[in-house]
Amino acid sequence: METKNLCSCEHCECSNFARIEDQIPNFTLTFYNPETQEVEQKNVESFRGKWLVLFFYPADFTFVCPTELKDLNQKAEEIKAMGNVEVL
Repeated sequence: METKNLCSCEHCECSNFARIEDQIPNFTLTFYNPETQEVEQKNVESFRGKWLVLFFYPADFTFVCPTELKDLNQKAEEIKAMGNVEVL
C-alpha cells in the first residue's frame, strides 16, 4: 500500500495513516453483527469494490467517547443507504 504524505510538518507521522481510496491489505475481521446477533468473521477481500467503514476502539473502558459510538450507530443506516457501503 502506498501512502501519500499530505502533511508538510516534520514532527508528525501523517504518512502512516490510511487515506480515503487507499487499498488495504487482505486480513480477516472478527465482528459482532447486530442483524444476526452473532460474532462473525469476514475476509476483507469479500468487500472489494465497496466502500468499507471500519470503526473500532482499543478496548472496553478506554478513552473512546461513547457519544462517537452512539452517533455512528445512529448514522449507520444512513451511510449504508448511500449505496455500495458496508459499516462494520
